[in-house]
Amino acid sequence: MATSVGSWEVVKGSKSKKGKNEVLTKSQKKALLERMPKLQPKENSASDSTIFEAFWASKKSKAAANNNITNNNNNNKTNNSKMANNVKPKVNDNKKNGNAKKKKPEAEVKEKKKISVEDAINQIDKATLEQILIKDQTMFPDNPEVWLKDLSSYLNVQFEKFQEKDPVFKDKPKDFPLCVLRSDVKKFLLLTLRRSPAVQRELIFRHSINSMLNESAKGLPTYGYRIFIQLLAREEPDLVISKLPQYMELLKSHQNRPLRCSAILWALGQAGFKDLSTGLRIWMELMISSLGFRTITVASYPVDYLETLFSIHKNVSSAYGVISVKEYFYILDLIYNTNINIQNDLRKKLKVLNAKLKVITYGPNPDKTLRSFFPSYLTRLNSTCSQALKTELLTSLVKCLLKDDHCFSLWQQMYPKHLKQSGILMTYLFENWKRISREVNQKQLYDTLHSFSVTNTELSVKGSKDPCLSICKDLLQKMTQPQFPWSHVVLLIISCLVSLFFIDVYLGGSFRGSQTVQFLDRFGVLDATLHTWQRIEFYSFKTRVFLKENSIKYYNVAEKTLRPYLLTAWMKTKEFSLYVVDATASQRHWLHVKLLEGKEWLYNASPEFWDQLIDFFWLSLSFLQDYCLWLWQHLIYFSQSFYTFLSTQIAEGDFSVKNIQETLSKALGNIQHVTLTFVQWCSKYLESSTAAT
Repeated sequence: MATSVGSWEVVKGSKSKKGKNEVLTKSQKKALLERMPKLQPKENSASDSTIFEAFWASKKSKAAANNNITNNNNNNKTNNSKMANNVKPKVNDNKKNGNAKKKKPEAEVKEKKKISVEDAINQIDKATLEQILIKDQTMFPDNPEVWLKDLSSYLNVQFEKFQEKDPVFKDKPKDFPLCVLRSDVKKFLLLTLRRSPAVQRELIFRHSINSMLNESAKGLPTYGYRIFIQLLAREEPDLVISKLPQYMELLKSHQNRPLRCSAILWALGQAGFKDLSTGLRIWMELMISSLGFRTITVASYPVDYLETLFSIHKNVSSAYGVISVKEYFYILDLIYNTNINIQNDLRKKLKVLNAKLKVITYGPNPDKTLRSFFPSYLTRLNSTCSQALKTELLTSLVKCLLKDDHCFSLWQQMYPKHLKQSGILMTYLFENWKRISREVNQKQLYDTLHSFSVTNTELSVKGSKDPCLSICKDLLQKMTQPQFPWSHVVLLIISCLVSLFFIDVYLGGSFRGSQTVQFLDRFGVLDATLHTWQRIEFYSFKTRVFLKENSIKYYNVAEKTLRPYLLTAWMKTKEFSLYVVDATASQRHWLHVKLLEGKEWLYNASPEFWDQLIDFFWLSLSFLQDYCLWLWQHLIYFSQSFYTFLSTQIAEGDFSVKNIQETLSKALGNIQHVTLTFVQWCSKYLESSTAAT
């Protein structure tokens, strides 16, 4: 301590009378323990207060301010006297409370671990939300933005104990977490949003997206904000459509942050699930640019989103006109251009989805719209493009020619400047002519090919090399080549047989007098047919009478007897079917994936195998038809020669037609007699054996 002179002196305490090694008694130890500072268990840290809690606490503090001032003086006077008396009880209470507090949090943690996110969403109460809204309206009557922000903050705070692993909820339903929310709570939130002005709804939508991004960056859950995003986006899709350029800039600013990009795509995509045209517009203008991202979670979401859209909306007629011609060919180049960096599995999925995109782009009247697509298809067709793209372009060009006749005139105009492309198309028509010839307008195609041949002659006169000269001639020759008329031949044979029968009836004078009927009668065919018909008519009459008399009675008995068992069997069958479906879901999914992979592997191993197989099939069929015509002509000639030989050389004397008929009838009669004799002998033998026994 410093003295008045300014020097320092050592402050010495009195020495303890006891030695260092002196042993303490039990009472001294107890007194020493009581004087030592105690460690009390700290309570759980309180969660951050919401706007509602902050304003409610301030209201309480004003009411309790006066009481605190008056109570402070009394407390200061009595604190010293109570300290000494209350030391022991406080220690014991602290021990008990400490043990209780140690046990309570453990039980609470175990309970919270058992609760899932779905259960927490389902536990949100409408009455609590109404109380928050009423208090906010009384405190801020002219500020609906504060009401909505407070509700969204309250919802989000309810899920602060849950982790958010997937920003797009890939393993959840498409409308999660909104689908788990109770219907009364959903109606209350929708009604509150509808009553607020449109400007406030737009502000709260942007606020929810920004809050979602900020909270997810901190690793906190955002379920509450996502519920508000889903409600607003589905109720009013224009909130997204009208601001697509701004959200595009927001997406670009976060393109190096995969989780934020996925969250933005998920939030904006909610506006498209209700309407297919809105969803396709969002996909075209916003999501398609993220296909080239390196992160698989971001790049795969646009493809999954498009698959979900088409799975929800089976009928795509509501989206006609959404995709323009320019946008469609941008998608086509994106799918088939290997220079664009897209992952292979995503590219395969897009090839499958391209069929529906094509239908939407063509519109309801393809016979009038395909003329806009034909030039772009033809210019992209060349020998250097991939086999998959070439197949797609050729099938699309053939469809244009089949559906829209105006495409033939466009082809004639483009032919001189697109000789190679036209040659590839004509080769495809030549190889698949059997299939195409049934649908194509052959007159239009013939006129087009004839104009091409004139152009080819002019080019050959000028000395320029024409790659389409030979294929054009071959296709024209194939079109004019006669084919074997199978249908006409079959019709002719049937007509001849019917005519011969009627002539036979006419010459015989009656149906019974015709040679055909006499022939059938001679061999018992008519008697057998008549007998069979009579038996059928007799038993059908008996069956009809029996059913008329007994069907109701037997039906009632069967219903009373079998109904419980059938119902039980039906329920068990349904349960077993559901069990089998659930139990084999993973196996069926694995099998589906493996089959698709096997198909893709086979196609990648030999892309031209299936096309060549179909071509060989049609080629072999045309070969058989050509040779069948030759065989038919020779067969007619040999049949006539054989008939002449039989009529002039064999059908005389013992081999005449009359003698052959008599011989066959005698042989059949003998066979019948032997059969009857054998049957009678067997029956007599059986009767004698039964009588002996």
